[in-house]
Amino acid sequence: MAILPDFAAATFGNSTNIDNTFFPLPGGTINSYGAALIDPETGEEETERNDHFATFETKIIEGVETVVVRDTAYADGVLVEDTLDWYAQADDGNVWYLGEIATNYNYNDEGEFIGTDFGGSWEAGVDGAAPGWIMRAAPMPGDSYFQEFYAGVAEDEGEVIATGLTVETDFGSFDDVVKILDTSGLEPGVGAYKYFAPGVGLVLEEEVVLSEDEPELVIEITNRREVDVSAPVDPTELAFAGDGAAKTITFISEDASTNGAIGAYTFDTATGEIGEARILFADTEDVKAGAQATMAVAAGQSLGLFLIPDVEDLGLELEDYADGGLFFRDFTSGDVADVYDGDDATTYTPGPATIYDRVAPVVTDADGNLLPIRAFHSVGNRDGFNFLNPVAGENALASDIDDGLAGVEVVSFEDGLASTEDFDGDFDDAFVAVSDAPLSGETVNALVEATGISRRVGTDGPDRLVGTDEDDQLIALDGNDVIRGSGGDDQIEAGDGNDRAYGGAGDDEISGEEGHDRLFGDEGDDEIDGDEGRDRIQGDAGDDELAGGEGNDQLCGGDGFDELKGGEGDDRLRAGGDGARMSGGADDDILFGEAGAEDVFVFDLIPFGRDLIRGFENGADRIEIATYTGVESFEDVAVTQDGHSTVLSFAEGTVEIANFDSALINASDFFFV
Repeated sequence: MAILPDFAAATFGNSTNIDNTFFPLPGGTINSYGAALIDPETGEEETERNDHFATFETKIIEGVETVVVRDTAYADGVLVEDTLDWYAQADDGNVWYLGEIATNYNYNDEGEFIGTDFGGSWEAGVDGAAPGWIMRAAPMPGDSYFQEFYAGVAEDEGEVIATGLTVETDFGSFDDVVKILDTSGLEPGVGAYKYFAPGVGLVLEEEVVLSEDEPELVIEITNRREVDVSAPVDPTELAFAGDGAAKTITFISEDASTNGAIGAYTFDTATGEIGEARILFADTEDVKAGAQATMAVAAGQSLGLFLIPDVEDLGLELEDYADGGLFFRDFTSGDVADVYDGDDATTYTPGPATIYDRVAPVVTDADGNLLPIRAFHSVGNRDGFNFLNPVAGENALASDIDDGLAGVEVVSFEDGLASTEDFDGDFDDAFVAVSDAPLSGETVNALVEATGISRRVGTDGPDRLVGTDEDDQLIALDGNDVIRGSGGDDQIEAGDGNDRAYGGAGDDEISGEEGHDRLFGDEGDDEIDGDEGRDRIQGDAGDDELAGGEGNDQLCGGDGFDELKGGEGDDRLRAGGDGARMSGGADDDILFGEAGAEDVFVFDLIPFGRDLIRGFENGADRIEIATYTGVESFEDVAVTQDGHSTVLSFAEGTVEIANFDSALINASDFFFV
């Protein structure tokens, strides 16, 4: 039976020095964790990531000074939870958990953001909530205790299962590991085995149904980083001093893998107090080079910039943020600090927030929901670390492409988290110029050329975009467009409309979006996604990845071993000369094998419909079935003859193999994954 530890504030003499070897929290430490799983309904891989950042901030809870730990959780790169946890270490070495502020971001089945809630939040001493142990000073098997107790909200318990274990992860090998089972009275029957290594803390977590042997999800440590931002920063670094006139902010170019948004705000140079704030460019992918915005910056004030990545994936319409507002939130307390009233562009409600307050800009919708943005700042970098949003690490640099241009300063952004694997460190995800006067077209063109990024953006009408022999970005927007990539590794976005896109030589990425598109890869290892509409996709030479998306699509592989995924709709998939791995996806699909090649026909959805295979070659081709569909071996496959066809029946669909004798089918034709 778990005990509820006796809490006494007097036993915490040096509470923020958390040096328990199994739960160390030195300031500036960031541990990142990741997991991957397959969605049984779509067959697609889903990813989870958590970043735990031990900040330099403290908070007094029940008379005890606690360390503030920021825990951010992402599902497929989208922020789903942003939590502030409070920990303290007692004189006897036990680490206590004293509460949390949880902001949960909720989405519907289509992945659209629908609102926030604060479920799971609690604070020791408030409404009867009591703190508990998160880690004993000397864990022993059989120890059982409450980690938190707030009736009906937070009732987690911990039980030490074993000590002295060795744990292997992709990140490293760990000895003398403690294994603890976490359960909750609010969720009986499920739990998580957590493994803590000396000097590191949590390194492995296995989420389990207690009555079953195998874990449902395995989460491993993926990265560990230490940073130091405890000293004051220079508030003017990568900021731009005002003189009473307007500053012009000009978009130059971008080479990001996600759609970003760029905003700006003013602050008092001496005190750091934040003034006006705005979204300037709501979607960097659709912004043309030379697009400009202005902001007045009074004498004694400075201008700061910030980047918000992944806005399209979050379903945010930031250009419409005036329906709610843009404000700065103190992430160490969860309090709204500084509000720019979007309903009236002339009205600003000042507050106490400064650039020193560990604040981040957030957007609200018309209902007051906090929208789940992850903002990166250009102001206040020190020693490779970003002060205003410290979990991000350094994400902006003063670019040197403005050399020789008087009165022009260019900032280049990195949109990945420095603490995690999505940080590539190239600082070319957005380029923005700040100047005292508008830039001429000649100057903009010179800056674009200096970035080394060949980028062309079309219009909402019919366009013809042609690339170069270099790596191009060709973005067509709406209309019935024709896009040709030529040489280089190109990124082509056909946009909405009935488009034709040709990748040309090189390893190209092509997306069709809405409309009935014709997409051709040509030479190289290409990735082509038809998205919505009735599309025709041709891979041609190279090992290509083709995806139909929604609609009744036609996918043809070409030379090279290709991967073809039909997606939703009644699709036709045809392997090329060297064979292919083909998955029809949902609905009723036709899959054509290639004579003389070794093709793989994949069935991994629940349900996958009634599919037809043509050209199946005995002894060469294979059928792959995901075991989570309920088919785990050949014994689970019902084989019958229907005229000239063999019919395979499963729990989640049927497959007809045309012109094939059922007597030839055996276990060697299958593999189960």
